[in-house]
Amino acid sequence: AIGTVARALMEDRQGRMWLGNEFGLYCWSDGNLHKFTPADGFSPSQYVLALAQDAGGAIWIGTADGLLWRYQSGQFTSFRLPPNSPNFRFWSLLADPDGSVWVGTLGGGLLRWREGQLQRCTTADGLPSETISQLLADGRGNLWAGSRAGIFSVKRSALTAFFEGQADSIFCRSFGLSD
Repeated sequence: AIGTVARALMEDRQGRMWLGNEFGLYCWSDGNLHKFTPADGFSPSQYVLALAQDAGGAIWIGTADGLLWRYQSGQFTSFRLPPNSPNFRFWSLLADPDGSVWVGTLGGGLLRWREGQLQRCTTADGLPSETISQLLADGRGNLWAGSRAGIFSVKRSALTAFFEGQADSIFCRSFGLSD
């Protein structure tokens, strides 16, 4: 059963509809609904919270147990934060043209996936909130995020400098109810 709630819904560039919820991951294509199972390389117990497609056509899936999945050429690969890291729900995704995938978490800050590795920044690094429910790019080099502290923007170049060890913190421009 597909259930009654669709937590994540996305149409890919091929016109397929992807759906994620507490029962797993589904794809509607050519009039057929396919539920991904262990036979496909995906666990049906994964609670899917976020979906995105990157420039190369791969589908990215964020889950409630802190796994980032990539579905490419019919195969699934999963990524998680390094061992001994806390688990956070992966709540929003944004595939960046530079090959990065940005992950907004429930209480764990902002993550960047790049070249098979997940890295994390938090309020200690300059974010206004550790809960990020929405991520968008503006085409001008900025990421915009919806958070529990309102909306904020951050330059992708500042994030890149932070994740590459060239900066100790990140400056974010925040907007709240008064704005």
